[in-house]
Amino acid sequence: MLGEHLVEQGRPAAAGADDKNGFFDHGSPVGWDAIAQTAAAGGNLSVAFGDRKPIVFRLARVSRDEPKAAFDGRWRGLSAEIHAASCNGHTTGMPIPPRPNPLHSALAIPYRWAAYSSGSALRHARSVRRPRILMYHIVGDDEVSTRQFEWQLRFLRKHLEPVGLGELANRVQAGTVTGREAVITFDDGVRNHFTVAWPLLRAYAVPATFFVCPGLIESGDWLWRTELRMRLKSLGNAERGEVARNAGCPESAAEAIMEWTKTLSMDDRRVFQTSVEKLTRDFSPRPEDTERHAPLTWDQVRQMDASLITIGSHTSTHPMLPTLDDSTLETEIAGSRRALEQKLDRCVDLFSYPNGANNAAVVKLARQNYRAAVTTQKAFVAEGNDLATLPRVPGGGGRATFVRRLHKPTA
Repeated sequence: MLGEHLVEQGRPAAAGADDKNGFFDHGSPVGWDAIAQTAAAGGNLSVAFGDRKPIVFRLARVSRDEPKAAFDGRWRGLSAEIHAASCNGHTTGMPIPPRPNPLHSALAIPYRWAAYSSGSALRHARSVRRPRILMYHIVGDDEVSTRQFEWQLRFLRKHLEPVGLGELANRVQAGTVTGREAVITFDDGVRNHFTVAWPLLRAYAVPATFFVCPGLIESGDWLWRTELRMRLKSLGNAERGEVARNAGCPESAAEAIMEWTKTLSMDDRRVFQTSVEKLTRDFSPRPEDTERHAPLTWDQVRQMDASLITIGSHTSTHPMLPTLDDSTLETEIAGSRRALEQKLDRCVDLFSYPNGANNAAVVKLARQNYRAAVTTQKAFVAEGNDLATLPRVPGGGGRATFVRRLHKPTA
């Protein structure tokens, strides 16, 4: 046996710890021992860093009964050794900073596939008797390919019970959940949902909820974050860094800047957007980007079968809700419902917080205007959950990752 503890981001994961620290389920038939024996030979583990030559580390057996002080010394030594190798020998001291652990990353994919191929992951998923609300954004990109999404629909029909979000809300209120419910939700209301996701959902008769932004449908504007990200990535590093510094952002990488924009008020964010737009006057999205990211049209929304596709609100224009004043918040949350009901002539009583961002005032207003609302918190629906802050499970990924998330949402 190669070990009963795992080094993960500078802390030990105890055997039988119910996988709280990462991907490794020590209690499963295909767990740490099986993967370690597959990945290592003679107690050694080969870890590759980028395109560099793999480095071999020794994995010594660690007993559950070993004194904590002795074990601390062992895991610190192995962590420092791996961290030093990953940084070309430039250590930053212990504990190591919170970053993907090379050992963790090296074993995550083979572990998931071993668990999936052996049927262990499916058995674990079936053992979890909790409703899952799955969260998607685009079908046919890095999140989930078209083929993967189609496979997921077949899987859900075979092993769980696909239901609509409204039906799940009814069962939660009535106390009649079975734990087999699987709800599909799509955020952002983009054209890809009509051209790619909807035909597959229709073919497999799987219900779903599409959260849309009526203000963007009306104007034809893209989600501000999608367009801003593309414009930032079209800039050179120097230009991007300069425009960010001028706005008070210390970062220069596009994704770091995008995270920073989440903290801005709507007015400040618009000022920053305008400055980026001036630098990217020649920016033009590719046709395939338009097909994916342009908002749905009203005709497309109406064409989708209302008995299968439920329309919910994702606010009017997809702002960061906690940054808004009371008047704008009311327009985005309550006003978006009024606009959707007027345009579609149907009840719209489900809501999704853009980027999952909320605070007490936001949740209070959502609760006053909608029967249920979903967040981006990664968890299963549990008894006693507040219907105004329902958690979800990321729906993307390949087969092994998808099944893994059905029993560990944070995977």
